Amino acid sequence: MEIGLFYHNKNPKTGPGKLALNLIQGLKSLGITVKPNQICKYNGCLQPTNYELLPSDTLMGPNLVILPDEQPYIWQKFSNFVVPSIWVKNKYKSFEVTKNTNINVWSVGIDTNQFSAPDKQIEFDCLVYYKNSGEEKLRETEDRLKSLGLDYRIIGYGLYTEEQFLDLLQKCRFCVLVTKTESQGIAYMEILSTNTPCYVYDKQEWDDIPPYTFAATSAPYFSGECGMISPDLNSLENFINKLDIYEPRSYIINEHRLDVSAKKYLKLLREEEKKRNESQN
Repeated sequence: MEIGLFYHNKNPKTGPGKLALNLIQGLKSLGITVKPNQICKYNGCLQPTNYELLPSDTLMGPNLVILPDEQPYIWQKFSNFVVPSIWVKNKYKSFEVTKNTNINVWSVGIDTNQFSAPDKQIEFDCLVYYKNSGEEKLRETEDRLKSLGLDYRIIGYGLYTEEQFLDLLQKCRFCVLVTKTESQGIAYMEILSTNTPCYVYDKQEWDDIPPYTFAATSAPYFSGECGMISPDLNSLENFINKLDIYEPRSYIINEHRLDVSAKKYLKLLREEEKKRNESQN
């Protein structure tokens, strides 16, 4: 089976780049031949391209637009889309331009071999993962960690190599996520894959949209195995006292491996082919 995938960003320091690379790796693990930026029987468009070249049954997304009304044309030509999480789907479906389209939720897989969990050599307590969240939340987090007498390191989105990231993850007991809304959040899922429990400081903010009118989140994919999500830091000490009960890697292994994600992507492609065949009969 061959799949034509349309993308241009292959930089693993960015979300779109990591998504393309991980999907390709997952598809290849299933024996699928990926044809970059070539039309095949099955086609997926991950990132903006020359949409005129694509068949109308191309599976579109998830990194095409921030909001649907930025590119109303693609919602008229194409009818089958993927977005990274349920909250993004809910947001997209609130736009008039999407009312005749099928929006599926699909998340890219995590490389659980690269982000593995050998025996840790603990050198400090907490890794603070920081991304676009404002200095106030970061300072508040640092103050709380200091008040608890904890040793920590801070790593900022886009400011590290994967080698540095992995090194820090093998030396910390747990992670605190200080981020804004994530459509998927590949980096924090990589953290979970190393069996590092996470405390998600999640105020459910999406720019100017308060949580009571729209439920966004910093961690769309999470379970009780992974750690704790809280709108403040009041439960941090309770989380730390229960570190031994968390098994975040099990969650990633079961739900978000590269091959698991790739199979879901293939299913969406085949469903589109089935609809196309039915319409022709």
